[in-house]
Amino acid sequence: MTLNTANLIDDRGYLFGSRLLTHGLFWMAYYVVFSLIWMREEHGYFASFYLEFLLLPPRILCVYCVVYVLIPRYLLERRFSLFLTSYIAILSVAASLQSAAIWFFYDGLLYPQSDIVFSLHYWIKNLMLINSTVVFIGAISILKHYLRLRTQLKSELQRRNIEQPLELVVDRRTYFVELSDIAYIQGMGNYVEVYLCNGKKLTTYSSIKSMLSRLTEGFVRVHKSYIVNTLHIESFSASDITVLGRQIPRGKEQTDHQLSTRILRLAVE
Repeated sequence: MTLNTANLIDDRGYLFGSRLLTHGLFWMAYYVVFSLIWMREEHGYFASFYLEFLLLPPRILCVYCVVYVLIPRYLLERRFSLFLTSYIAILSVAASLQSAAIWFFYDGLLYPQSDIVFSLHYWIKNLMLINSTVVFIGAISILKHYLRLRTQLKSELQRRNIEQPLELVVDRRTYFVELSDIAYIQGMGNYVEVYLCNGKKLTTYSSIKSMLSRLTEGFVRVHKSYIVNTLHIESFSASDITVLGRQIPRGKEQTDHQLSTRILRLAVE
């Protein structure tokens, strides 16, 4: 039996839909991996895991402050100066906590006879180590915000039925035509003629098939040489379609039912 990944990870990226479980497993894996990475044979596994245990709380505190406070409140709102100053302040506090924890609970307990001096260089090193973790997780958070906003924007555009203008090159001049302004399109071999509602005609290099692929579902191919904008259809018969008073020949590409359904659906939307 195979495990369905859709049930394993939801659309927010959480295991089994649980944020708590996902974060807990991440930090557990982080703790084990970095304990093994920084392990030294002369100190042994206990010292390495103990050290990483001391380092983890300041890093977690800093990460969550940046991800859940600074990024949404300042960075995404383009308040860059506040974000930068707050980011530096939180990093400084976390580096100080980490340095103090190492000084008192690691060096002081495991190596009381060692001559270790607390210095600015030592503090900056801790700050940079914390910053690397924050940057990595912060980048993931920003990517999630970007993907979510892009999905929301796409849904909003679809909901409002906002259409991008059609770009046409005519006699080395580029035109941007609103789709609602197009009445119908006629294929002329390697060229197409785009007829606008105001009576203007634009001739551009393209095939009728290629042009149809650039249009929305409001346009339908009713003949091997014609595409019509269903928004402007006034009537139709078995042999022709009337679009803004102009008769367009009709082929067998669309049945009466299919054509009526598309016209009525667009009218409702």
